[in-house]
Amino acid sequence: MTQQCAACGSKELLRRTRLFKRGGWFPGEVSLDVPSPGFAGSGNFRSGLRAATCVTCGHVQVHATDLVELRRAYEQQQSNSLSVA
Repeated sequence: MTQQCAACGSKELLRRTRLFKRGGWFPGEVSLDVPSPGFAGSGNFRSGLRAATCVTCGHVQVHATDLVELRRAYEQQQSNSLSVA
C-alpha cells in the first residue's frame, strides 16, 4: 500500500482512487492489458488498476491489482524468444 506521495513526499493521499475510460454510455474501469507475444489477441493478460492521489500536489500513483496475472504475463514474456517492447 502506498504510504506517501512518490513525487512530493506528502502523506495526504486519497486511497483507492478509481480510474475510468470513456466509451459507450457508461464509463468503464481502466485496465492494464499485456498482450502476449504471438498471434494478435491470443492469450492477453489483464489486471484492474487502483490508484492513490496526493491532495498536496495532485500526483497519481497507479498499482495493478491482479499480481498473479501479472506474474503469468511476466513468466510468459521471459520464456518467449520473441523480443518484447
